[in-house]
Amino acid sequence: MIGIINLVYGIQLDTSQWKEDNITNQFLQQNFKQISEFSRYYDSLQLSQTSYANLVRSSENSGFILIQVLDEYGNQQCNTTIQVKDYLKYSLTSTNVEGEFFFTYTNQNNSNYKIFFGFLNENCQYSRGLSEPVQPDIFESKSFQNLLSKQGKGNIYLVIQGFSQPYYLYLMIVDISVKNTYSIQKHVKLGETGFRWNLFSIQAFSDDYAVIFARNIDDKLQKIIIKANGNEVWGDPSEQGIFLSLKQNLNYIQNKAIQIENTNKYSIVTGDREQDQFTIYTFQYNGNGQLKDICLERYQNWFGNVGSFFFRYLEFGVINTEFLWIKGDNYNNNKKTTKVITTV
Repeated sequence: MIGIINLVYGIQLDTSQWKEDNITNQFLQQNFKQISEFSRYYDSLQLSQTSYANLVRSSENSGFILIQVLDEYGNQQCNTTIQVKDYLKYSLTSTNVEGEFFFTYTNQNNSNYKIFFGFLNENCQYSRGLSEPVQPDIFESKSFQNLLSKQGKGNIYLVIQGFSQPYYLYLMIVDISVKNTYSIQKHVKLGETGFRWNLFSIQAFSDDYAVIFARNIDDKLQKIIIKANGNEVWGDPSEQGIFLSLKQNLNYIQNKAIQIENTNKYSIVTGDREQDQFTIYTFQYNGNGQLKDICLERYQNWFGNVGSFFFRYLEFGVINTEFLWIKGDNYNNNKKTTKVITTV
């Protein structure tokens, strides 16, 4: 069942003529069993009109992440695997070089949980002088779990959350302005405020500003502007915003922002861990760290009898300037993904 709705214009698309196409036999068989769990365990990134990067986590605790480059038909062009331990969080973002992408993840290293990152090109070869993922020599006494990365212009911004309460946030800025190398420009703890587990997002922009959205331990939305020079500007905590309508104070999904193509608008879709409830936030970027809210809508019990954990594994993507798709898993039908909706 597919319902496609545009909330702004009140349009409902006709899907009665849509056809299914079974492409199972077109996939390259590999000795890799993916974990069928929370969406923070995998990520994807559009590299061009005809290629995508895909990251998935294997099912074993001491296992692997598989990073693939796929064409527009889903055919694998290349892949590489990286050994990891424990189930944590993984993130992809673009760089300022065509076909290149940045990957980062947290990984158990002895008794600690550390940050690793690297750069790959569209042939799955390491770039910028690397031959394997690196562990930056920062925050030595800290352990981390959740993270998100986003590219600005000449920087990549990485927000990292501490492993234990009160779940402080940390920022690492990777300078990629020289296109064959990188350097860590800044790494800092973001204040003394604690935040809810994994309830944060970040978006970076072409003027090398970035904005962080996070639900703090007082259950208010905290916006933090990161200037092009790396300095922070903290807004006043707000009673309204993304993540605040969720009944549970944590979730297991990516919570990343996605740009609406050919616009300066961005959307975040987040879902509740234990309720049939999701929120859409769309904003416009006006430069110098300034945002304009376009919409903030909460939807509850939208699909009826689908179980309490419908949005535990939520994913979404942007189709065009009017529509995006949202996926949930029906726990009353063996976790089958039976509903896909699209909405502005």
